[in-house]
Amino acid sequence: MLTFTVENRKECPFGIVTGDCEDTASVRLTPLGMSLEEEIEKTPLYHPEIEIIDYVVMPDHCHVLVHVKEEMKNHLGNTVRAIKSVVTKAYLQALDAKEGGYHMLNRDLSKGKNYKRTSDFSMGVRHTDSNPDSNASASSVSNSESVAHTPTILVSPLFAQGYHDRIVTRYGQIATLRKYIRRNAPRLWIKQNGDRALFTVRILKQPLALPLAQELKQQAAYWDEHRGRTLPRQAYHHDGTVYAQTYLDLLAKFLLRDRATGSPYLRFRACGNASLLQSGRPLVRVRISRSVTREALIAELSRLLTLCEKEGAILVSPFISWSEKEVLKALRVNRYPHIILHGESMSEYFKPSDASHCVMSQYVPEWYRSAPLIPSDEPIPSDIDCVAEGSLLILAPWHDRPKSEHPTKADCELMNKVCEVMERIM
Repeated sequence: MLTFTVENRKECPFGIVTGDCEDTASVRLTPLGMSLEEEIEKTPLYHPEIEIIDYVVMPDHCHVLVHVKEEMKNHLGNTVRAIKSVVTKAYLQALDAKEGGYHMLNRDLSKGKNYKRTSDFSMGVRHTDSNPDSNASASSVSNSESVAHTPTILVSPLFAQGYHDRIVTRYGQIATLRKYIRRNAPRLWIKQNGDRALFTVRILKQPLALPLAQELKQQAAYWDEHRGRTLPRQAYHHDGTVYAQTYLDLLAKFLLRDRATGSPYLRFRACGNASLLQSGRPLVRVRISRSVTREALIAELSRLLTLCEKEGAILVSPFISWSEKEVLKALRVNRYPHIILHGESMSEYFKPSDASHCVMSQYVPEWYRSAPLIPSDEPIPSDIDCVAEGSLLILAPWHDRPKSEHPTKADCELMNKVCEVMERIM
C-alpha cells in the first residue's frame, strides 16, 4: 500500500470532492489529477513486475495498492519517483502557460525560506532532463536563447519528499485496504460536510495529580525492567532505529509539566467529541481478559451497560482484546458514548476509519464462534459514523509512534494504566 502526498497538504491540486451525500461522493479530477491517474495506470507497462490492485487519487494525496509479482530490477521507490517526476513536469508546464515565465522547483521553499522571482538562471530546455544537441539547427539555438532570458520563478515542490508504504502481512488485509481506498471520497465528504469541530485534530491537556503521575512513571519503569521478557523483538522501528528505547521515554512524550505552575498534565491529540472529557460524567475503564468465560463476559457487559444507562458513564479503553471489542460493539449498537485510546500517533490529517474498531483480528474461543453475544449480522457503526454523531472521542497520547499489528503485553499494560489514571481523574 503506497501513499504519497502533496507538499504541506495545504492545497488540493488533483481535484475536489463532489456529491449530494456520502453515497454519491466522488472526486472530480483536475487535468493534473488526470495526469496522475494516467501515470498510475501506465505503471505496469514500464514495470511488468508490478500489478496495480486498486488506487484512488484524492485532492491532496494518492493511495496505490500494488502487487510486486517478482523481484524488481530497481527499488520500488524509483517507480514512485518516476510517477512524481512526470506529474511534476505537467505541473510546471501548466504554471508556465498560465503565469508566463519559467517555473522551477526549489525544495528550500518548503523549509520556510523566502525566495523572490529571479532571472539569474538560464535553462536551455524547458522541464526536460536532456541538454540541447550541439548540432541543433539555428532556429532551435535561437529558441534556447529566448528560453534562457525567460524570467525564472522558483516554486515549492508539488509532492512531499518520499512516500509511505505498508506491507500486507495477513489474510483479509487486501480486502480491508481495497475498502479503505474506495471509501476515501465518502470519508472526506463526511469530514467536509459534517461538524468541523468533531473532525478537527486538536491538542487536549488533562491536569493530573502528582501521585497519579508518579504511578504512571512507576508502571513504565516496571515494564522497562521486564523488557527482555515482554519485548523479545524490536517491534517499533523508525528510520532504521528502534523507536522507543524505554517506556519511560515514551511516557515523557505526553506526561508533561506546566511551566508556570509545575503541575503535571497529560497531553493528547484528539479527534471526535472533545466535550466527552469535560461533560462531568464518570469515566469507566474497560479491561477484560482474553481468556474470559462466557458467563463472566455477560456479567461484565451487563454491569458496564447498566452504568452507561443509569449513571451516564462514558467507557474508556484501548479496546484491544476480542472481549473488549465485544463490549465496544454493544456500546455502538446502543449508541452509548465512549473514548478509545489510540495505539499509534495521530497527525493533523488523521481521519477516523471507515472500518470499525470492533473488527477482531485475533484468536477467539470456540464458544464465542458458535454463539457470539452480538449477532454477526447486527449493523455496527464505523469509527467515522460515531465521530460524526458525537458519540466517540479518539485520544492519542503518543507523539511519534508507529502502528504495531501485534502490540506487546507491555504496550497494552501501559495504555490500560493511562485509562485507569483517566478513570480516577474523572
